[in-house]
Amino acid sequence: MVAQGFKILILFFYFLMGVCFQGYSQCSLIEVSLENRVQSASLIVEGRVKAIDSYWNKDKTMIYTCNKIEVYKIFKGQINKLELNVITTGGIVNDAMVKTSNLLSLNVNDVGVFVLIPALVEKLNSNLNQENTYEAFSSKQGFITYLEQQGEAIDLFTNYGELNQLYLNILQLSGQNIKEIQPYKELSKASKKLAGATPVISGFFPDTVSAGTKSKLTIRGIGFGTNPKVKFNNADDGGKTKIEPILKQYISSSDVEIVVEVPENAGSGKIQVNNGSISTSSKSLEINYAYSNVPE
Repeated sequence: MVAQGFKILILFFYFLMGVCFQGYSQCSLIEVSLENRVQSASLIVEGRVKAIDSYWNKDKTMIYTCNKIEVYKIFKGQINKLELNVITTGGIVNDAMVKTSNLLSLNVNDVGVFVLIPALVEKLNSNLNQENTYEAFSSKQGFITYLEQQGEAIDLFTNYGELNQLYLNILQLSGQNIKEIQPYKELSKASKKLAGATPVISGFFPDTVSAGTKSKLTIRGIGFGTNPKVKFNNADDGGKTKIEPILKQYISSSDVEIVVEVPENAGSGKIQVNNGSISTSSKSLEINYAYSNVPE
């Protein structure tokens, strides 16, 4: 028992002396701005820790932990899988332990936003695919935690408030539309809290469509909610009133994306999304052709 404790203690002090001086981005507790983190990251995702597995590196000089992340949204970068790996320093392997106090450590079911860079090769083992394996930029500051009961997000230095505010902050800094990979089903209480929160339209495509011809319009943004309504200018009165698609014309809908058929009599102009609160697009949709089913 004494020998086991001694091994743990030796590893702990080795870590303190040998790892905490590797660099600013790895263990600094000086605040790194969200703008800096977003610009420095190669990938930013929303996800949940589904499993953890600790292992020795190839030289058996350090223990790392592979955290398997179930991905819900992509804020920056691209991935083609529903899961990815995030490597953190420390963990337990048999009778050896490396414990960290100022670096990121994750637990199963931790959920939030992961600000990521590719993992260093020396941190991998033979079972890990480098193309799908990352580490957090600025360590602890590379993970923004969700408080699911409150529907809020926090990190070491900032309380971002409601999740939609965090989404908007990242959206504005990354310049990339948010892509939903799979629904974030577990956030039921937060979803109720966010219901009716003002949505934000970040963009739509295509810029030019025809109306009443089953042409599809994709609208992206945040905070659309569970049952949003899309409003178009009414071509019959020059946009003084609005018209909405009928139910079957809504192809798909999520909190970050709506796909809808452009209804007949829709006219050119800015579009709106209404979930109880209304958001208006910053640019106008061009309707180059409108079909109207006029009875004889």
